[in-house]
Amino acid sequence: MNTLQMKYFLETAKTMNFTRAAAKLYITQPALSLQIASLEKELGVKLFDRSRKNDLKLTKSGEIFKELFERHVAEFEQAVEKVASEENSSTGAVTVGVVEGVDIAKHIRDFLDEWGERHPEVKVRFENYPIQRLMPALKSKKIDIVLWFERLPVKYRRLYDEELFNVCYGSVLFSEKNPLANKEDLKLEDFNGQPFYMLEGDALETVRESALYHCHINGYYPELELMPNHDSILSAIGSGEGCFIFHPWSRYFDLKGYKVLKTKEKIPLFMVRRKSGGN
Repeated sequence: MNTLQMKYFLETAKTMNFTRAAAKLYITQPALSLQIASLEKELGVKLFDRSRKNDLKLTKSGEIFKELFERHVAEFEQAVEKVASEENSSTGAVTVGVVEGVDIAKHIRDFLDEWGERHPEVKVRFENYPIQRLMPALKSKKIDIVLWFERLPVKYRRLYDEELFNVCYGSVLFSEKNPLANKEDLKLEDFNGQPFYMLEGDALETVRESALYHCHINGYYPELELMPNHDSILSAIGSGEGCFIFHPWSRYFDLKGYKVLKTKEKIPLFMVRRKSGGN
């Protein structure tokens, strides 16, 4: 699920007509219907009641998700506007830092386009950093905000984090050579006895704690092995044993030779910025 699908759903919910919504979105009606059907399949619920011809209505689930998606778009817009006004009134630019390998911009592209039309004087750009360098880059003012998947450790007292919205926790990456690769109804607990790989570094302590907690509540009690970078993790997993949890907007979904086990848990996405007057 991404912000583009949310936009399609919200416009359809606004017009209650697929043809009119498609015209406003500059796409074809079949393409819109396909996107809505894909969203419903991913969420596991029907968002619209189509039982009566020419009388489209939101289901109870549709009403709930309409409120959630509206809040999702509004909260991110407010976050960017806040940074633009507080940090960059003179430069007219907002630099958003994200972890290398995480493709957030693609999933909020529609929002960025709309926001840019309303605020042409402020440009938003994304920069990728190794995860260990994200917060130091923010503190040194190389970037203005960070999109982050964990609550900040106490040591970052000069930074402020604000919860935006919930996203899927992540997915489990493992090799096609893994003995579990062809197992039906595969669960995380099936990886017991195999190593669990994560990145090393003091800055990632809360990330590791969160990942291990996620493993434990799913019945997986792994031996943690720390690696210096993602390439080392991929190489280790590629040998045929072990796994790695990556976030939902990662680029790792399409790696040749690897498989993905999706998870259902939700975690909050945080916007991190400097406190007023902070260094």
